Amino acid sequence: MTHSEDKNNFLDDNFGENSLSTKELFDTLQWSVLQQEVIAETIPLLSKDSEISTDNIQETLKKIAKVSAEPIAIYRIDAEKSQFIRKGIHCQQDAEVALFPDNIPYKANENVIKLLRTIQVVYLSQNGSDAQPLQNYLSGHFDLTSGSWWIFPVQIKDKVYGLLAIRNPNLNTINNLLFSFYKSVALVFAQAFDRVAVIAANKEMLTRVDKANQLKTAFLTNISHEVRTPVNSIVGFSDLLADPDLTIDEREEFINLITQSSRNLVRMFDNIIDASKLRSEQMRFRQEWKNVNTILNEIETDYDEKQSISATDKVFTQINKLPDDVQAEIYVDVFRLNQVINILYENAQEHTTEGSIEIGAKLNQDGLMFFISDSGKGIDKEKHSEIFNLFESTKHAFTFESGGSGLGLSIAKEMLEQMGGKLWFDSEINEGTTFYLGFPERFFRVKKTEGKKEVHESDNWTGKNILIAEDVEFNFIFLREIINPTGANVIWAKNGVEACQTIDENPEIDLILMDLQMPEMNGYEAATYIKDKKPHIPIIAQTAFMMADEDEKCYKIGCNDFLSKPIRPKQLIKTVGKYFK
Repeated sequence: MTHSEDKNNFLDDNFGENSLSTKELFDTLQWSVLQQEVIAETIPLLSKDSEISTDNIQETLKKIAKVSAEPIAIYRIDAEKSQFIRKGIHCQQDAEVALFPDNIPYKANENVIKLLRTIQVVYLSQNGSDAQPLQNYLSGHFDLTSGSWWIFPVQIKDKVYGLLAIRNPNLNTINNLLFSFYKSVALVFAQAFDRVAVIAANKEMLTRVDKANQLKTAFLTNISHEVRTPVNSIVGFSDLLADPDLTIDEREEFINLITQSSRNLVRMFDNIIDASKLRSEQMRFRQEWKNVNTILNEIETDYDEKQSISATDKVFTQINKLPDDVQAEIYVDVFRLNQVINILYENAQEHTTEGSIEIGAKLNQDGLMFFISDSGKGIDKEKHSEIFNLFESTKHAFTFESGGSGLGLSIAKEMLEQMGGKLWFDSEINEGTTFYLGFPERFFRVKKTEGKKEVHESDNWTGKNILIAEDVEFNFIFLREIINPTGANVIWAKNGVEACQTIDENPEIDLILMDLQMPEMNGYEAATYIKDKKPHIPIIAQTAFMMADEDEKCYKIGCNDFLSKPIRPKQLIKTVGKYFK
């Protein structure tokens, strides 16, 4: 029979209200005092160390035996292995030890722990007639032919730490006191195990905090170094450009080095911001259906520039598209997907000094996946488990990829997973590495079509009027010089107020490049006003102020697209060109 708070009177039938003589009452009181003394003696034994030793458990059980001579054992739960392990036992006869199992396994679907939380004791006997789930479970581990058993849950605050097992409990006239005594013993063990668990948890937390501080220090130290490296190049080569005796080739080389260092610096800061967004789950994704080959075409457009930056002609990059008759679309944030692919491509460039890099997509029985494969030096198997772990190792965290900040691959994996995809890789030393970007079936759709030749439109925007709302003159000149070769007419508004006035006075504006941080009226207010007056005019927001939800705010006020500074010429032309087709 299993006993709960309102069902523990199974022993009361053994005696009546007037069944005790004066001597029996005196003995009972004396025995009660002994129980209290034993409990008082056991508490220090179980609470003097951060971990409870086997000797202390044995000494505790020995003291408990002063009250009653029943064989007794204590079991502690091992949640990872789903079992109760015997931690101590005390028997008057050695032969009785074998009656207590070394461990008591359980299965999750048996709800053993949940049931133990609801009861005070499980009573096992060969003559038990009202078998219940816990009885059935425990009867398979204790020999009922040797006698009856009490099994007390060792629990506190609904947390089960183990079991207290007693064989042949004394069912005489003082059994209610004995029941209360063993219940108190179970509580003492529960408090001791709970104290140990709290101490262990605190130690683990302190260890994590200490490790986090060490890794944070290592990361910041590395970031300091990584910032100084490109800044040193930018400042140094800028000073050298002032030399009037430089040849044209030297001047061009210095400019290229300054450009490359600037991009490395911007990429590093972008990675830090993205890592922070991903960790705090503040990154927003704008997923849409996009043709896979269109995505690869855009990557191919940027290929020549990236190839020149790599400063080597020994590495050949190839873009592998899907067959022309396969029209595959993927539901993804294209900007973020390109960012992931760029991270993996730059990583491949860094570790491939000779050979080839392949970027592409393929359809097979596993579904649609993108891949970036290189013939580089590969990744040591010992580092496979660490390569995606952000701030995981002070020794290895900054040595896997270009840029050195140890963020790129971690960002790529986390970003892809938050979009619903998965990133993994195969690699062998000196044989190269292949990264795979996979998506579940619900994220892509495929259909067969007749092959069509892709039509490339030139960037001829003659007759188009573009309004640039930008308060910094240098930034305006930069944008104007990028747009001028297209033949478009450029108009400058120095703040949000001028931008609104220009729109009111000039009905021929075809597109607006809107800086968000401007005096008098910021870009948010100006865009809201313009979209209210002329919602058909595309507005491309641009800003260097990248908060977690900056792009989302832009789309909410009606902006059609978003560019983060520094803006690359090809990126600007491609974004504006979408609205002039």
